[in-house]
Amino acid sequence: MISVDAHISFSNPGHTDGFQAIFETKMKDANPNSFDIKINGTPEHPLHCEEDGLIKSIINLSESNGNVKAVVQREENSGLEVIDTEDHPCILKLPQIINDICSTLYNELRARYRNNNSNE
Repeated sequence: MISVDAHISFSNPGHTDGFQAIFETKMKDANPNSFDIKINGTPEHPLHCEEDGLIKSIINLSESNGNVKAVVQREENSGLEVIDTEDHPCILKLPQIINDICSTLYNELRARYRNNNSNE
C-alpha cells in the first residue's frame, strides 16, 4: 500500500474489537464532527498494513462511517492502482447460504448494522 486518505464520520455506533476499538474510542473521545487522516509511503518504502493495525483500522472504520481513497500495488513490479470508495458501495460476500438467499442476506445485514436504526 502506497497511500491512504480517509474521512471518518461518527454516524454509526462502533462494533469493533482489538486495536480498532481502542482507536475508534480515542477518536470519539476527541469529539470531532469528522476525522480526516492521510498517510503516505512510496513505492520504494510502502506502508505496512498489519491485520489489527492502524491502517487496517482506518480502512475498516471508513468503510462503515465515511470513505477512503488508497493507492495500492497488488503485486511487486505491478502498476499502482487507485481505490476510491466515495462513489462505490461496500461489496458484501456471503460465506454460505442458509435456508434461502433472502433470509441469509437479511440476517447478514442485520448483524452488520443492527444498532444503526434507532427505530428497532
